[in-house]
Amino acid sequence: MPSAVSTPATRADGSLALLHETPIRRLILEDLPACLRLAQNRQWLAEEQKWRFLFQVGQVYGLDDLEGELAATTVLTSYGSALAVIGMVLVAARYNRQGLGRRLMQHALDAAGGVPVALYATEAGRPLYEKLGFRTLRTTTTHVRHCSTQLVAARANLVRPATPADSAAILHLDAQVTGTNRQVVLHHLFQFAEHVWVLEYNRVIRGYAAAWRNVEQVVIGPVVAPDAAGAQQLVAAAGSTLGEGEWLRLEVDARHPALGAWAVQHGLQPTFTTSLMLQGAEALPGNRAQIFAPIMLALD
Repeated sequence: MPSAVSTPATRADGSLALLHETPIRRLILEDLPACLRLAQNRQWLAEEQKWRFLFQVGQVYGLDDLEGELAATTVLTSYGSALAVIGMVLVAARYNRQGLGRRLMQHALDAAGGVPVALYATEAGRPLYEKLGFRTLRTTTTHVRHCSTQLVAARANLVRPATPADSAAILHLDAQVTGTNRQVVLHHLFQFAEHVWVLEYNRVIRGYAAAWRNVEQVVIGPVVAPDAAGAQQLVAAAGSTLGEGEWLRLEVDARHPALGAWAVQHGLQPTFTTSLMLQGAEALPGNRAQIFAPIMLALD
């Protein structure tokens, strides 16, 4: 899910001042149940598998309140000296607009060590991030579909399931496209995802996509391709693995209206839009025009 910030509330018992003095700590996997409770408190899904993945690849930070319950979280994922990504900024409803989101954000920014930092923001969260120096680059729209028929795309090129032998080529392509080293994230993604597909031109891998399960949805992401036709083929291939009645989710980058239009034609309805924001650089590294969909909003 994208980053979010809470809405107004007040506390008159003085405990908020003490909470602001409580140390932020690095969370561990044993804190997962508390993370899920906090997500549900903010009316987010209890995305256990997604959180487990984030614990593997990122640094999860949290702040406990005076009752010992998790009051706020954020996740920082570092991609070397080129980029870091912040996600899962969550603040319990009882601490709405009390500065905890800003405090967790500043902690994550400090932990990033001065490298450029990106995040996806909801409209509710964007004002805070702008105050912290983030600016909007573009938007991404989440599409969902209840699967009753197969997605269809022209198959002029070869799309096939990925094999372990494809790993090096996928990593090389991803490094070119993102301008970062995402080897650790992709290593875990290949184990986390239910399906990974590659797109070949003349036996050279030019694109890839993964499908992973998140509660009642199957998310297709990332989608990396040289053009919209290739992206459509990868999404159609990944979607072909779903059973009838399952829900499909796809985040479509606004730079690719052709993929968005194709998705709508195939029953994937736009549901909400997030803003991709960046601090510390004028642009993201790499050739990102080939990224049609992120892995997940908390990571790209």
